[in-house]
Amino acid sequence: YRFSAATLIAGHAMDYASSTGPGYELNPLLRGRDGTLAEGRAIAIKSAYVGGLLVAQHFIVKRYPHTRRIFAVLNFAGGGAAATVAVRNWRVR
Repeated sequence: YRFSAATLIAGHAMDYASSTGPGYELNPLLRGRDGTLAEGRAIAIKSAYVGGLLVAQHFIVKRYPHTRRIFAVLNFAGGGAAATVAVRNWRVR
């Protein structure tokens, strides 16, 4: 389960890193006035999202230990999806 949490964090970190620099940001929540990534807002939103997920999972797994495997699968899938988006971002630059 802990490795899956690290995968989720790494995938979102890769997505953030691939979105910085020149280029148009497609996500309107993360886009600045000029159309590029608003880095401060992006890091705040992504950190709150991933952190909130992991905190919620911690308390759920603590109360219901049988959910550990489910959250591990979801974390691996979420980290993989974010990493896939990062690869796509690097390719279109």
